[in-house]
Amino acid sequence: SVIQMVEPDIIQLFGLEHSYSSILGSTKIPVVIHLQGMIGPYSIKDKSNQRFSKSIKIGSLREVLKQRITEKKRMQRLAIEESSYQHAKYFFGRTDWDRYFAKSVAPQAEYMVCQEIMRSQFYDVIWSYPGDLNHSSDLKTSKNNTFQIYSTLSGSPRKNVDIIYRADQLLRTYHPTFQVKWNIGGLDTSSDIYQAIRKSGLGSDRIELLGRLNASEIIEQMNASHLYVFPSAIDNSPNSLQEAMLIGMPVLATHAGGVSSLIEHEKTGILIPEGEPYALAGAVAELSGQKEKLLELGRNARAVALTRNSPKNVEESLL
Repeated sequence: SVIQMVEPDIIQLFGLEHSYSSILGSTKIPVVIHLQGMIGPYSIKDKSNQRFSKSIKIGSLREVLKQRITEKKRMQRLAIEESSYQHAKYFFGRTDWDRYFAKSVAPQAEYMVCQEIMRSQFYDVIWSYPGDLNHSSDLKTSKNNTFQIYSTLSGSPRKNVDIIYRADQLLRTYHPTFQVKWNIGGLDTSSDIYQAIRKSGLGSDRIELLGRLNASEIIEQMNASHLYVFPSAIDNSPNSLQEAMLIGMPVLATHAGGVSSLIEHEKTGILIPEGEPYALAGAVAELSGQKEKLLELGRNARAVALTRNSPKNVEESLL
């Protein structure tokens, strides 16, 4: 009824997982699918990556039922997505990963590159190194000489929040004099993922959950930090990572999903293996003593992001 009322020339769908994709095959109006996260690959990744879920003891019937309901909803979304593949004719994407996905499930469809515009505040801010840290070769620091790390993460297990806690444990064990503080926006201590982490014995007083933050608060946290960390198990083109790059912040992220299309290793950021706390701990320890490298990574990241996420360029490609 909406299509009949509006009579659009083109229908644009943001993602495949919702019921709107049922319009595919039911209208002659061209439908373009703007690829977001893909439920099929996410589901496979969730099933194969049981590292965290096995370490958590289910404490109540309520939690068991909640997990079952979540799984049922995911399977329903997957069924909707998979039923759309054969009818897809046009895709918008922006990473190697989503291009490969489109080719695998809908070889008949045309794939076009269309980047995304970030929130306006992140275009006007330029990150600067927040104070000097005096490091020796064994990373000794004083209490007031703390390496600050920031992340924006959701409560989904696939965001690998537990990897930060595991990496922090490694740094405590093998770099006992290295002072580090992890600040995570988007989560607070009431979140299910934090409760699961606490139950599994991974708590840390060096990791602070800041809750939901607006753009200005995120920028404030970024400007007070030396490094942005994105540990997700799978993601296509996370906005939070691109926002950090846009303000010129050095970034460290997992080589997963489409992230390697955003970051060129050792040039615009650092890529590490997914689900690997040893690599995260080691990379943090190494980078903490390399101010000039952090500054260079940040400058390069901003230069790339200003072009990639340029509103003018995105508008032109979209048209």
